[in-house]
Amino acid sequence: MVSSHDVSKALDARGLSHDHIFARGSYRNLAFSDDSTVFCKVLRPTSSARLAKTELALAMEYGSELMLTPLADDLVPVGDSLMSVWKWERMETFASERISADDSRMAAKALARIHASHLPKTHLGRIIDFDKFVYNIERRIAFGKDNDASSTHMDTLAALSDRYIAPQTFNSEAQPVLIHGDTHIGNVVRVQGAEEMKWIDFEGAKVAPRELDIATLMIDLLHVGGNAAAWTSARDVLYTDDVSSELVDQFSTIRMISLASSSLMVAGEGELFAARIDSLEPLLNNPSAVIRFPRKKS
Repeated sequence: MVSSHDVSKALDARGLSHDHIFARGSYRNLAFSDDSTVFCKVLRPTSSARLAKTELALAMEYGSELMLTPLADDLVPVGDSLMSVWKWERMETFASERISADDSRMAAKALARIHASHLPKTHLGRIIDFDKFVYNIERRIAFGKDNDASSTHMDTLAALSDRYIAPQTFNSEAQPVLIHGDTHIGNVVRVQGAEEMKWIDFEGAKVAPRELDIATLMIDLLHVGGNAAAWTSARDVLYTDDVSSELVDQFSTIRMISLASSSLMVAGEGELFAARIDSLEPLLNNPSAVIRFPRKKS
């Protein structure tokens, strides 16, 4: 794990002075005296340098208007990892429960532009790793048991994973495109006063069906944020004739199971975990059931 001290030393070595650092997951945010912000992201072990450079290239392509990059396309070594450093000024961020319908529409249009782009000739994964989904859920179940989570809910989570995730395979008939890979609204930003929205955090970018991105966004707006107006706006942009609504539903079910398990890992979210599991439990009573969204009216 890269510490804030490690990040600070790496930036000092590059002559990037800073006032203080606070950590959030794999991110490091540094506050500067001129009220701008440097956003540092620890990408991955240096053994995957090629993939790390691909992620940074995608971020530069689709978020370039937001960032000044004092290191250009360089990646900063930090311990056994690599770090990208971007400087943003007056950055506006969003949350799924508060984003307006108009802003949601713009975010969806920005996502559609990514899906319509030419596939990069760099190294990107071309498979949806359902084994990784299962592994992460099993790890979270073990964590929950160690922290006295409800055994009934834990059993439900394990059964949901076995039924809806473990048997899944990559749908080779779906049209593969460049996808973002983590399309929750927290990954949308805009420079204050600008019209265009930008997507950030391309760590999960891959060549895969666009339905995976659409499902993640739909779940975040409707089931997490409870924002029906924003969800409708995004749906009307993204549900084009070449999108499989059935595949969106399947991916949405997998996303909800993953979200339920991830809430186990956050202190104080036991009630959220229980509520998410309760909302999914009807899926166990119907083997062919998936989460279904209302269709776009033609």
